[in-house]
Amino acid sequence: MSQSPPLSPTEIRLRDPLTEVSRKERTALLGISTIGIIVAKTGFVPSKISALGIDFSFTDQKMLYRALAGVIGYFVVAFVLYAASDFVAWRVAWLNAMRAATRARHERKASQAASELHQAVEEELSVQFRNVPYAVSSAISSLRALFDFAVPVAIGIWGMTATLFVQPQPSAAPPAISAPADPTPQPGKTAPP
Repeated sequence: MSQSPPLSPTEIRLRDPLTEVSRKERTALLGISTIGIIVAKTGFVPSKISALGIDFSFTDQKMLYRALAGVIGYFVVAFVLYAASDFVAWRVAWLNAMRAATRARHERKASQAASELHQAVEEELSVQFRNVPYAVSSAISSLRALFDFAVPVAIGIWGMTATLFVQPQPSAAPPAISAPADPTPQPGKTAPP
């Protein structure tokens, strides 16, 4: 049974930093935040759900906004907790890989004392070409961290504040949600064309 070689610092930096649990929390956060933003910006809160026989007063609508803000707040906190753990684990893995790579480089230098010319050429090439992938991976990893960690939290906070501070308008009655019409004809009635 062969063991795969350890990942390089660049490979760790570019791999997916979020676990499956964090990805699911992120998806839920973005989904509920989008709903909250749309509801807050359009003012769409049902005044009546006919299928369930529920009528919402102005006060009930305000409570629906507050409840939605609370749910978004829950998902913001849940994502921050899971993502913070993943972020720390991602950075620790990268730091450990950097330490291992540095240790291996020093060991390699110590054992390659056979030819000073060979060592000088290798060092020159290493310095020239090592910085390009490192700089690119550093930029990509920073953008990915921003996209994976900061953007969902910002959208969640936007959704939470949008729904928390929206003031429903009592004069404008939002559309009622009604049950779909029954397509089967009733005895004694003709079906619409």
